[in-house]
Amino acid sequence: MPGSWVLGILFTQQWMPAGADSAQVNTTTIQYFANYNIPDTGGWYLSTTPTMTYNKRAAAGNRFNIPVGGGVGKVFHWGETSYEL
Repeated sequence: MPGSWVLGILFTQQWMPAGADSAQVNTTTIQYFANYNIPDTGGWYLSTTPTMTYNKRAAAGNRFNIPVGGGVGKVFHWGETSYEL
């Protein structure tokens, strides 16, 4: 990744036709991630990794789940091992 950014996205689709004893499944998930390593701060970073879902079989008005959030962290070294807070 160029510069201080790490970016990515993961799509999944799950479906299963219903049998005699099971319910139908038709769900899509989208997980994107963004991480910004703050330059010249000694290991501080900002990140977000929400997982959005769409369930076609759910009741109308309850099909989408779109969370919002983020975080702050710091990577540090103790001896030869890296740790993260």
